[in-house]
Amino acid sequence: MEIKITTIERIYGEDKFKKPTTTLEISYESGGVSGKQRIVPFANPSVFKTLDGAAVGDSFDVALTTNAKGYDVWSAIGAVGTIKALPAAATKVIGSNYETADERALKQRYIVRQSSLANAIAFHAHNDKTSDEIIDCAKKFEEYVFSPLETL
Repeated sequence: MEIKITTIERIYGEDKFKKPTTTLEISYESGGVSGKQRIVPFANPSVFKTLDGAAVGDSFDVALTTNAKGYDVWSAIGAVGTIKALPAAATKVIGSNYETADERALKQRYIVRQSSLANAIAFHAHNDKTSDEIIDCAKKFEEYVFSPLETL
C-alpha cells in the first residue's frame, strides 16, 4: 500500500516499567482515503525508525499484516516501489463453522450406508455370496434404519 504522510505526531509517555517511550501517530493518505496508524517502537523497530526520521509529504510503500488480535499492523516500510505485497496470513473464520442441517443429514446417510455395508459383509462372511448380493443386503439394512419408527 502506498501512503503519503500528512502529519506525524510524537506522543511521549512511560511504559509499564516507568521508562520513557515515544509513540508515533501517523496520519496519511492512500488512494484518496485518509487514515491513521499508531506506531510503537517495540512492535516493529525498523518501521518505527523509518517513520521517526520521516517528514510530512514523504511517500512510502507499506506492507500490512494482521496481528493475533485482528488489527492491521505495518510490518514493513520502504521507498515507493520497494515493498511487494506480502502473502495473506491465514485468517480466522468469522461466523459459524458448524455443518448445516443438510450437510449433517448427508453425513449421517454416509455413516449408515458404510455401517450397513460392513454389517452385510459380516452377516454373509461364512456364506459364498457375490458382491451384488452383499450390496443388496446392505441396502435392505440401510432402508430399515431410515424407515419410519413403529409406534409401540
